[in-house]
Amino acid sequence: MTSPPFACGADCALTSYLVPPGGSHDFVWNGTGLRQGVQMPAACFFQSNGSGTCSQVVAAKPGKYQVQAMGYSACETNCMCNEDGQCFGQATGLQAYADPVTFDFPSTAVVEVVFGVCAFGCAGG
Repeated sequence: MTSPPFACGADCALTSYLVPPGGSHDFVWNGTGLRQGVQMPAACFFQSNGSGTCSQVVAAKPGKYQVQAMGYSACETNCMCNEDGQCFGQATGLQAYADPVTFDFPSTAVVEVVFGVCAFGCAGG
């Protein structure tokens, strides 16, 4: 961390993807996460007076994990999606949560997270 920009890449939290109705999005987890609040030595900061904590990329330990996903029905105000479906900006509209899924790491190869049929409301009541 001796020069900006400081980025955490795929380990950063919350990324949005456009998934059309009836569609899907494949995401491959690399088995890492971010540990928050790690004390960082002052020598590692870009500015000489830096101090405090940072996030550290760590390997996930074997065990049970849970996946949770939240979605919005629209990507509007200052929101754009690239050709891969990754979106940048503020998602809007109705908000829905997929059913949480618990899995065993590293033995579970595929985890399927599904939004219910009427997650964003059903027409006709």
